[in-house]
Amino acid sequence: MILTRILLDVKNPHTILALGNPNLFHGALEKSVRGTETPLWRVDTLNGNYYLMVLSKEKLDAEVLTSQFSESKECVQSVDYNCLLTRLEPGSIWNFRLVANPTVSIKTRPHSRERGKVVACIHEEQQLDWLKKKAEKNGFMFQENQVRIVGERWIRFKKHKDMPLKKGVCFFSVTFEGILEVTNVKKFIYALENGIGKEKAYGMGLLTVVKI
Repeated sequence: MILTRILLDVKNPHTILALGNPNLFHGALEKSVRGTETPLWRVDTLNGNYYLMVLSKEKLDAEVLTSQFSESKECVQSVDYNCLLTRLEPGSIWNFRLVANPTVSIKTRPHSRERGKVVACIHEEQQLDWLKKKAEKNGFMFQENQVRIVGERWIRFKKHKDMPLKKGVCFFSVTFEGILEVTNVKKFIYALENGIGKEKAYGMGLLTVVKI
């Protein structure tokens, strides 16, 4: 696995459009990878700069991305993510960051076997409860006082220019940061490599960790 960070040029019109319409990043990423892989990705901000973070099985064709959203190939940094994966062990503590689309299913008919209507978790208590349930399934745990929500917003866009906005894509994005403890290495690695939650094609689900 390769983790790539690309410094985005926020003065570039293509970048400005993509920051409002993640389908543009999605399309460019599909062209930058081999085969049918859909890499995990998200946009991070640090010290006033915007970065495109991408986790892929193989090294990206960075020229596809830099030609649209960055100034040059010098704005691209890549590291072997497998080096981090080999350091994971039960009980190890890590700082983490996750941009995700937390949702919950609400049954419209109380005794129905139907899954119910999927709605966004827009309240902090719901969001933390969602993350706790995902943690249990994905090999990690956390203390609620060690996790904070640092960003949230509705994302709405059209996949095609002529598509009515009401028929476009709409979901809620939440950014979590904090400290976690690994409880099951195999499950945790799967979560790191495959993401957590829905809307992964549009910049959701990428969980990253750094050692404390």
